[in-house]
Amino acid sequence: MHRLNLLLFTLLLLTLKTHGQITVYQDEKGQIFTTSDSYSTGRQTTSTASYIKVTFLGNPFFTFPVWQEGKVQLDRSGKELDCQLAYNLVTSDVLCRFAGDSAVTIITPERFTINNTTFVRLQNSIAGLEYRTYFSILHNGPTKLWMSLNSQIEPRNSAEEIKTSYYKDLNIQGIYRIKTKYYIQKGEGEPRLVNLSKKLLLDAFADQAAALESKIPSRQLTPNDIIDAINVYDSLVLAERKSLAHLSKEELFKKTLQAKITYPGWVGKQGIYGRVYAGFDVDSQGQSKMSSFLVPIMLVLDLRRR
Repeated sequence: MHRLNLLLFTLLLLTLKTHGQITVYQDEKGQIFTTSDSYSTGRQTTSTASYIKVTFLGNPFFTFPVWQEGKVQLDRSGKELDCQLAYNLVTSDVLCRFAGDSAVTIITPERFTINNTTFVRLQNSIAGLEYRTYFSILHNGPTKLWMSLNSQIEPRNSAEEIKTSYYKDLNIQGIYRIKTKYYIQKGEGEPRLVNLSKKLLLDAFADQAAALESKIPSRQLTPNDIIDAINVYDSLVLAERKSLAHLSKEELFKKTLQAKITYPGWVGKQGIYGRVYAGFDVDSQGQSKMSSFLVPIMLVLDLRRR
């Protein structure tokens, strides 16, 4: 039997707030349970602490056994470190035990790998507030597909109640259910929630929605359906970019640019010349904006005297 004991675990259950120890274990039938042995305080009746033991189906962690050999990268420039990991899907806490040290430490790594799954900590925002959450990448390309996991306690359904009816002595209060969310990320933009919805996917790909409409099934989507749509989207965007004429081949652009360039006469007489890389956007009215040097002048300017 595999067990995990954690001290000072905080669990909010109905009207009781409990502080104590939890145990995650598997019985001889293969069923995984999480029990909480704790002292609780009822908010409405009395301030006297009383002992309570409750049980839940499943467990709040990503794996079972809870502790798995893994790797962590504490910051972007750091090296990967070997350690035992436990990933709590309820609190998003990453628990770590380094070799030779029995102490359990809660860490906030940039990335970690557990049970052959790598999670990355991405910056995101809600209502203008910055926060960071863990994502696992399912598809890596110009457009990425990310997956996030979290676990919640929910009531058992009728089938689960029948299946566990012979555990009457365990005081089962609910079941841990894993919730999976899917996000699309274009380039370095902010991940956008799409889940397995065709509507949300087309909203995320609004610039190519007309071309994608017939290529996305109308049924409940699967992650592979989303990956197929991403591949089509990226190919459409690439083809569109290739179809655009390169400005260096546009005679009108070259003629206009040359007419606008001012070059100090004394510089030309002394044989001083160089190359500068600049970038700018051209709007629908043909006006340039957002001009900037792509590379600092001093890095590309090669001064020579003839």
